[in-house]
Amino acid sequence: MIKLVFLAILAYASAAIPTLDYNCPTTGQKFFRYPYDCSKFIECNNGAATIQDCIMGLHFSESLNYCDFPDSVGCVAEQIPAAPEGCPETNGEFAVFLADASDCRRYYECDWGKPILMDCPEGLYFNHELDVCDYPEHSGCIQKYFNCPEEGQHMYPHPTRCAKFLECNKGLLVEHDCFPSTVWNADLGFCDFEENVDCVDVEEPEEEDIGSGSGSGDEPGPVGECPLLNHNDYVDFLTHSHDCTIYYMCDWGTPIQMTCPDGLHFNPTLNVCDYPWDAGCTAEGF
Repeated sequence: MIKLVFLAILAYASAAIPTLDYNCPTTGQKFFRYPYDCSKFIECNNGAATIQDCIMGLHFSESLNYCDFPDSVGCVAEQIPAAPEGCPETNGEFAVFLADASDCRRYYECDWGKPILMDCPEGLYFNHELDVCDYPEHSGCIQKYFNCPEEGQHMYPHPTRCAKFLECNKGLLVEHDCFPSTVWNADLGFCDFEENVDCVDVEEPEEEDIGSGSGSGDEPGPVGECPLLNHNDYVDFLTHSHDCTIYYMCDWGTPIQMTCPDGLHFNPTLNVCDYPWDAGCTAEGF
């Protein structure tokens, strides 16, 4: 019966959703619980994550790794985080940003009252105090925005370090280190020997990877230079010399490369991603 149920998962799985942001193992095929719908599950295939459906009437069991009858699973779905409120109805002199309450890597950029979901470059978290994407240890995000359950004790993998893990104890978040030569095993729920766990640290990007210097010549890059000091009440931005969809946030003299959502261009007058006909982009590649 178990084998038939599992085969039914694969036979009747829904179409993949390619935009799912999930920290999959880089090799192999694994299945994980989808937190917002008990009848769905996450399939990781060589690092790519997709959402799949159980056949009608079944729920995914993370402990057994297949779809089973709801009474046997006991799943309670979490509420999908809503877009934050607080965007002003009109755009002002400076852009307004809002943090994502459930994901340190994401934030919202306000555009005429509408929050537009943005992603930080890989390895960076959104720093709500400076309104820039920053190194995780400088962002203040884990303690402030990690959504700990208010009841019980729960363990989670650390978002960037394999040899660390997060403990939620009645809503309080604590960061722990594994013993030397061990890393967190999310499948078993404890620190395990490195050879038993498929995990790779998310390294801090080097400055040349996120842009530096001026792109006013033939080499693509930021136009101009970032000031050495951050301002208290606003953020400096730079345009990209060859690409209207790319811009840079300045953080202590370093330009951090950002990308507008599909179909939008960076507007250097308003410092927001805007419709192409309003953005006024004059990059050489467009």
